[in-house]
Amino acid sequence: MKLLSFGSLNLDQVYRVRQFARPGESVRARETQTFCGGKGLNLSIAAAAAGCEVWHAGKVGPDGAMLIERLIRSGVDTTLISTGGTVSGHAIIQVNDAGENQILIAPGANGEITPQECEAAVRGFSAGDWLALQNETSCLPELLRLGKEQGMTVALIPSPVDGELEAADLSAVSYFIMSRYDGSALTGRQAPDEICGELLRRFPAAHVVLNLGAQGSLYCTAHQTVHQHAYPSQIVDPTGAGDIFAGYFIARMAAGEKPGRALRSAAKAAALSTAHLGACEYVPTPLEVENAYRL
Repeated sequence: MKLLSFGSLNLDQVYRVRQFARPGESVRARETQTFCGGKGLNLSIAAAAAGCEVWHAGKVGPDGAMLIERLIRSGVDTTLISTGGTVSGHAIIQVNDAGENQILIAPGANGEITPQECEAAVRGFSAGDWLALQNETSCLPELLRLGKEQGMTVALIPSPVDGELEAADLSAVSYFIMSRYDGSALTGRQAPDEICGELLRRFPAAHVVLNLGAQGSLYCTAHQTVHQHAYPSQIVDPTGAGDIFAGYFIARMAAGEKPGRALRSAAKAAALSTAHLGACEYVPTPLEVENAYRL
């Protein structure tokens, strides 16, 4: 089993502030640092840390060497990344003293991916392999179609939820992995069980995973529901925790684990990651996850 993570690659400019700037207000940042990020990159690094064989496909500009090097250091194959973008994707992230964040994303090369590049990447995979996607790149409809044609198991983080996502044919998706906010935006429902119910009504064969933050996480199919509690953490920066959760969950499910065990590993990995600044600067190993919390 191989995992193709076709997704975003961002240079994250992180600003530590006492509180978020209000409209018209200027706020002095305590410090600023540049990290590697993007939902796609974060997921790839997490899945590789969890023991999965990962290929990353996407696109960077001439400033993207840092992103490719970060993936290589994590054991991710980067041969499917295009380097012809005008400028790499960027994110401006504020993190306040309460451990909350605000994120502004400029797509850059993530939005310049072509159907031909999608075709070249996906055609090297086959039935039994996994394809992980999110909505931070161009050509999502083409990627969904190609994954279905290749017989791959398609996992989608439906974020951000916008008109392009809502217009896409999501019937190829086997696993929806999302926050409660994105689940609500996608379905128009509020309660977790209603979000899951609506998605399963639309896609009866799907697996739905809701990351509920402090309320834990939920895995639902037409025949099974599993709830996982959240693990405590001293939150320094929550950026990327949902992507770490998704990457670990996909890797453990692809390895043949039961949903409950995969949820538990994903929840632990996400909690451990929030104690560090940067979306993917620290991703725990399977041994660290196994030994954490003991709950």
